[in-house]
Amino acid sequence: RYLSLFVAPMSLFFVHQQCFRAVKNIRVFSFFTEVAPATLTLFFLFILSLSSVAIEQEMLPVLAYSIAILILTILIIIKWKPKFSWKRRNNHITYLELLKVSFPLLLSQAMMLIVGWTDQLMLGDMASNKEVGVYSAAFKLSMLTSIIIIAVNSIATPKFAEFYGSNDIKGLERMTKQSTK
Repeated sequence: RYLSLFVAPMSLFFVHQQCFRAVKNIRVFSFFTEVAPATLTLFFLFILSLSSVAIEQEMLPVLAYSIAILILTILIIIKWKPKFSWKRRNNHITYLELLKVSFPLLLSQAMMLIVGWTDQLMLGDMASNKEVGVYSAAFKLSMLTSIIIIAVNSIATPKFAEFYGSNDIKGLERMTKQSTK
């Protein structure tokens, strides 16, 4: 119940994260994806563990992460806001242009989500919880080998969307070949 209060801020946070990725601002995307959530969560975990507020021990990480995400949501919205408007002004991108470029990313991420969970959901229907847990752990361990693919895709995916959005099929073909190599 407690975490349900943070679904909306977390969703806003992840959407804005991906917006920075879509416009190829990888530095800000990486900061808000990797550095900031972990650092802020550890900071609040430390502060909460020292505080005299009566909090159940197992709720400390959840509360620390929730506070971190809430603060990061505010910061990422502030960081994002000057970049876009409904009308073009001073070479800023409009929301319509952003949607045109980002829709293929939406489809790509949706398919990745479906593919990523289908195996465990199907196995959960056919096997015990213990077997699903072992499978899940082994699968995550085997995913370490795909770090290179993930790194290439994090850079290539926005390019694919850009080429597709501008109907540059030759550029899309060239980028696909480069990424595959």
